[in-house]
This record gives sequence, C-alpha cells and structure tokens, in this order.
Amino acid sequence: MVLVSLATVPNCSFAQVSESVTSQVIYVPSYSRVFTQEGRSEPLASTLVVHNISLQSEIKVERVEYYDRAGQLLETLINEPVQLMPFGSMNALVPIGSVGDGIGANFIVTWSAEVPVLPPIVEAIMVGGSGTQGISFTSRGQVLSQKP
Repeated sequence: MVLVSLATVPNCSFAQVSESVTSQVIYVPSYSRVFTQEGRSEPLASTLVVHNISLQSEIKVERVEYYDRAGQLLETLINEPVQLMPFGSMNALVPIGSVGDGIGANFIVTWSAEVPVLPPIVEAIMVGGSGTQGISFTSRGQVLSQKP
C-alpha cells in the first residue's frame, strides 16, 4: 500500500485567502471509472459537494451539470436553485454505473450571491471498490469565470 501525505507535496497550500466575488462558474474533474491496469478499470461513484464558507452570507447554487469526456451534457443534477446558508453544504451523486463513460467526465457548477462572498469550496469525491480493496480520492474545482 502506498500512502501520500499532502503535507509533503510541494506548493500544496490549504490556507489560501480568496477575493470575494458574487458569482462563479466552476469546472470540477470527475471520474466514474479509473484504470487499474492495462485493459482493466474499476467503476466509481462520484459525489459533488459544494461548501459555503461565508461567515455571514447565503449563496445560491444555480446549476450543477455532469458532462462526459467528449464534453456532452449527460445530466443536470439539480432541478431548481439550492440556497446554502453560511457554512451550509449540498451534494449531488452520480452513482456507480448510472450514466455514460465517465473517464474524464466533469461537473460544471454555477453559483451566485447577493453580495460579494468568499467563493465556496467545490470538490468531487470518488469512491469504489470490491471485496476488501477500495479506491477513493478527491478533485477540487477550477474557476472558469467569475464576477466581482
């Protein structure tokens, strides 16, 4: 078993202060399948989580979309906007085997706020496995666009 401590990864910082903004579109890598060796892959469930880290303000998650590796929309994961209170969170699940080929898939998250706030933390958590072995890892979102 190989363990990696993120504390030893160069240029890895968890205490970053972001500028306050009123909206963003965020790209989050997601994987519903990973290769474990040549010609063999394991299915994964992928859960998107949006954490509102604002001390005082609500944010509204307006859209959560799931795309395949070819960039085709597979599914819209929320039917109406979700209001998140300060320190609130929401999640959206793509279960194992639920939609198309997810090697290289992604979520697109659109959120907004009435006043400028610290941007939410947006991550995908992938888990899977069979028997006594399991696979789990996370990926963090990348901002595509934002408004001050």
